[in-house]
Amino acid sequence: MNKKIAIILGTIILAVGGLFTFLGLTIMNSKGCSQIVIGTNELHSGIDIPEVDFINCYFDEQKKIRVSIYKLKLNDFYLDAYISKFKLIDQMASPGITRLEIKEQPTTNKLYEVGGTKWGNEWKYVVEHETGILWVEIIYD
Repeated sequence: MNKKIAIILGTIILAVGGLFTFLGLTIMNSKGCSQIVIGTNELHSGIDIPEVDFINCYFDEQKKIRVSIYKLKLNDFYLDAYISKFKLIDQMASPGITRLEIKEQPTTNKLYEVGGTKWGNEWKYVVEHETGILWVEIIYD
């Protein structure tokens, strides 16, 4: 009886481990705009994306770049806390917030940015404080 229970428990553990591995790899390798966009962005950056009013997404398969645009549901107090680890950038000094041509561009020059690299992929978050718009760009290796 104990051997039977051990076999059943071992099978369950392998199945659950396999499921989590599959889901992790699915999220990690999700590149387009059709699935798991927020989860992929959060996994690459380690930065949560709060509740949003709308989402738009662009993916350029040739350049291997995805840009997600979010209208955050945050008041000024929470937005200030959210961007506390971002740095203020001068949009006029930079060539643009993304490497893709997109319709949704900042309307002010007060932008906050944070970025990094994970699994060989570059990621960047840019927030426009006045509008609560968040742009997330991932450049896939």
